[in-house]
Amino acid sequence: MSQIISRQETCKVALKKQTLHEFLIYEAENVVRHNWSDVAIHDKRIVEKMFPGETRLWIIWELGSLMPAMYCKLTEKESMTKTDHCFSAVECYMLRFMKEGPFSDIQSQIVRNTSKFYFVTKGYGNYDYSVVPSTFCAVMDLVFCGKANPFLN
Repeated sequence: MSQIISRQETCKVALKKQTLHEFLIYEAENVVRHNWSDVAIHDKRIVEKMFPGETRLWIIWELGSLMPAMYCKLTEKESMTKTDHCFSAVECYMLRFMKEGPFSDIQSQIVRNTSKFYFVTKGYGNYDYSVVPSTFCAVMDLVFCGKANPFLN
């Protein structure tokens, strides 16, 4: 006589309606292994302060997450027009992938292989948002206007 054994498998289930922060937590659940407070606390604060229509680059990897702005503040415009060497927050972060040296090369390869990149745009309501996945090369192409990709391996 055979027995039927039934058990519920644990699986990741997406909610039908998610706020932007709930979606970010859902996406980061399988990627972030350390520094979960980056997603749970810091990214939540950034999402709450974002204006409707504002777009940010969201980077997640096994050591946490980061959400730099894709724009420069108007207060920085004067200093940027006076000097040629002023960078936005997203440019500064993405320049880390282009450092030279043995430690930087290893670190860049690890981050490139474990990272996921998304463009996050907040809408007018709690459930109104857009999250578009992207690749490392596409992000570098956008941030540096296609001038950085020839230097990357």
